[in-house]
Amino acid sequence: MAEEQPAPPPAEAPPAEEAAPRVKASAGRSLEIATSPEIAMELMVDKLKVMNYERDWCQRKKPYKKPLTRQYFAVPLPSGNQAEQFFHFTSLAAWLLSL
Repeated sequence: MAEEQPAPPPAEAPPAEEAAPRVKASAGRSLEIATSPEIAMELMVDKLKVMNYERDWCQRKKPYKKPLTRQYFAVPLPSGNQAEQFFHFTSLAAWLLSL
């Protein structure tokens, strides 16, 4: 009788290389963002600047708002004031919906 040879070990997957984050285009006008929150926030700030949000939203009413930083919604505020972040988010969303 012939000796049976053991099955070869399964091939190991090649190591995953760290690739740049990708933005996947989906159907319709929106984009599915497959990136980190920091990069998504940078993209959002760039789009808001094109829409002149610094003039139309930040300087619209008193008290004037500071322009958003590139990580404002991506990371918690150092002061821990989540109510301020939520207020800015809802205020910005209302402005965007009024356009």
